[in-house]
Amino acid sequence: MKKILCITCLILICICVMSACNNNNGSKSSDISVDESAATQTNGENIQKVTIVHVNDIHGYVDETETAIGYPKIAAFIDQVKAEDQNTIALDAGDTFGGSPSVSFDQGESASSVLSTIAFDAMVLGNHEFFLDVDQILKLTDVLSYPTLAGNTTGTDGSETPFEAYTILTMENGLKLGIVTATNGINSDITFKDPVESLQAQVNEVKPQVDIVIALTHLGVEDSSGNTSQLVAQEVEGIDVIIDGHSHTVLEEGLEVNGILIAQTGEYSNNIGVVELTVVGGKVDSVSARLITKEEMADAEEKEDTAVALAKLVEKRDVYLKQVVGETTVDLIGVRDIIRTQETNLGNFYTDVMRELTGADTAIAIAGAIGGEIPAGEITKNDILSISRVSTSYIVVELTGADILETLNSKITKYPESSGSFLQVSGMTIKIDPGQEAGNKVHSVTINGKDLELEKTYTIAVPYDTVSNKGLINGTMISDVYESSEIVLEEYIAANSPISPRVEGRIVEEAKSVE
Repeated sequence: MKKILCITCLILICICVMSACNNNNGSKSSDISVDESAATQTNGENIQKVTIVHVNDIHGYVDETETAIGYPKIAAFIDQVKAEDQNTIALDAGDTFGGSPSVSFDQGESASSVLSTIAFDAMVLGNHEFFLDVDQILKLTDVLSYPTLAGNTTGTDGSETPFEAYTILTMENGLKLGIVTATNGINSDITFKDPVESLQAQVNEVKPQVDIVIALTHLGVEDSSGNTSQLVAQEVEGIDVIIDGHSHTVLEEGLEVNGILIAQTGEYSNNIGVVELTVVGGKVDSVSARLITKEEMADAEEKEDTAVALAKLVEKRDVYLKQVVGETTVDLIGVRDIIRTQETNLGNFYTDVMRELTGADTAIAIAGAIGGEIPAGEITKNDILSISRVSTSYIVVELTGADILETLNSKITKYPESSGSFLQVSGMTIKIDPGQEAGNKVHSVTINGKDLELEKTYTIAVPYDTVSNKGLINGTMISDVYESSEIVLEEYIAANSPISPRVEGRIVEEAKSVE
C-alpha cells in the first residue's frame, strides 16, 4: 500500500512540474512579438534595431541612366524598406541641388518638386546648395516635408541662420534618434564654424534626450576636404554613426575610425546605402553598412508620384537645354581626372573668358568648378551648364606677387593626384614640382610672359566664392561682382563662335632647381 502511495505522489509531482513548464512557456511566447520591427530579449536584455537608408552627392542625377539609379527607384526602395520595418529612417547627405544641368537649369526648383515625393527624414545641406543664395535655398527647401539642416552655420554678422542644427526622430520601437549635422561651403551670407566644435556642442545638447546620435555630415573622407569625417570620429564624443557626403567616396562596408562607422555611397545615385544598428539594453551594440548597387536595382519598381514629378522636370529641362548657343571647332576636354591634374583646353577657355571679361592681368579658376566634355560641333545650353559645374560669379582682386604664389601653392597641394582644388589659369604659366611638399609645389611663375615679381602688384580675376581663401584674402577687391559663370560663358560663346581653344603649355611639370 505504501509503495502504491509513493508512486501516486511521484506521478502527481511530475504532472505539476510539466504543467508549470507549459504555463511558463506560454507566458514567454505571449510577451514577445515575432514582428521584425519589434524588440526582442536575450538574457533579459532588450534588443532593438534601427535601419538607415541614405544617399549623398546625387548632384541632379535625378533620372535613371546606365549608371544612375534615379529618384523614382530610390523613392520606391525607401517606401519598401519602411513598410517592412517601421524603425527605418532615410537621410540625404547633401549636394542635391547643384552640379548638373538637371538641377541648375532652373536653380533646383523642378528637382525640389521631385524630392517632395520622397520619404526622406532629414537632409544636411551640402556645399553645392550654398552656391545658391540663401533665399533660393529656402525657396527649394520650404516645399519639402523633412528638415534641411546645417548645424555649423551662422550669419556672417553673427546672427542665426534659418537652418536648424539638428532634429530628433522617434521610432516605432520607442527609440529616439538625434540627427546632428555639419557641412562646408562658401556663401557671402553664411559663416561656416568649426565642424568638430559645432558637432560636440550639438551632441552635448541632444545626447540626454535620445538613445542614438547620428552625425549627418557633408565633410568627406579625403584630406583635401580639410575638416574630414575621420576627424569628427576621432574628436567628437558621443556619436554612434556618421552618414557622410562630399568626397564622392564609395565605402562598400563603411569605414571604421575610432570605433565609429562612417558610411558614404559614392556619387550620382550610383548606389543606395543601408546602415543597420543593433541596440542592446538601450546602447548601440553593433553597426553595419552595405550598398545597394545599380545592378541590384535594375528590375526594381518606381514610385509613381516621383516618376510623374520627374517626367515634368525632364520635359521642362529638355526644352531649355537643347537650345543651341554656338559652336566649337575642337573637342573641349574637361573630364574630372584630367582637368583636376593638368592644363586642358576647356580650362584655358574658361579662364580666358574670365580674364577678357574683367580686363585683369591674370585669372584662375578651381578645377572642381569646371567639368565635362563637349565634342566639336554645336554648343547647347546643356553643354554650358555641364562645363560650368558650379554657378559662381567673378570678381577682380589686387594682389602682390607673393600673395599670388601663396594662392597657387594653397590650391595645388595634392599634385600629381587628382584634386578639385587644382587650378586652371590664364595670362600665367606655372611650373609644378610633384616631389615637393604641399605648399611648395608651384614655382617659376610668369605673368603675361614676364617672371613673377613678389613685391609687384597684379590684378587677378577669381571666382567670388574664393576671395576668403588663403593668399587671396590678403588682396583688395577692386571691381563689382560680375554675373554668374553660365551667363558669362553663354554670352561669350554666342558672340565669338566658333571657338577653338588649345593647350598652350601654361601648366608644366618640372623639378625645382636647387640653388
